[in-house]
Amino acid sequence: MKVNYLLLGNHVPHLHTHVLRRYLDDPAPGDPIEWPAIAAERPTDEAVLRRQAARLRAALSGRG
Repeated sequence: MKVNYLLLGNHVPHLHTHVLRRYLDDPAPGDPIEWPAIAAERPTDEAVLRRQAARLRAALSGRG
């Protein structure tokens, strides 16, 4: 239904972004989502993150 995004990069020069999909059955329409509702129980596997990063780089460069 919509997307919320938060861009950060305070002390270290980097871009830190949270992108949250919001659905029709959103538990908090119009309000922030509580962190426990969006945080994973365990970290994503490093191999999965590397594949996602490669696809994102390709898409941003126009090769994806």
